[in-house]
Amino acid sequence: VLKKPSSVAMTILADQTQLAAVMPKEIAESAGPTGAKEYVGTGPFKFSGWKKDQYLHFTKFKAYQPVNKPASGVAGKKEAKVKDIYWYFAPDPSTRSAGLISGQYDIALSVPYDAVKQIESTPGKKIQP
Repeated sequence: VLKKPSSVAMTILADQTQLAAVMPKEIAESAGPTGAKEYVGTGPFKFSGWKKDQYLHFTKFKAYQPVNKPASGVAGKKEAKVKDIYWYFAPDPSTRSAGLISGQYDIALSVPYDAVKQIESTPGKKIQP
């Protein structure tokens, strides 16, 4: 519940670089100043681990039952087509670009504009605006 209307609330909740965490009240209330100690979620992947300042690890959730509606990118049928996902923290844009070009990363968000041509010329890589 917002204290007042916000024109950006839905954008912030849907933005892939934000964290809109939904959790049981008991977990939220027991969270300390550095955040929750328990993690829950829904979807085709489950939380498997976190190595601070390095990565988050998710694994395929075999018991997940997708909805029977076409996928739209943000809703509809969701399927885990890989066994593991590692979400690496790479705050330096040059590191993200180099990792993408070398194959260390499959996807990178917010690469620097001056790396776009090099990424596009790398076989199997493309830029999406």
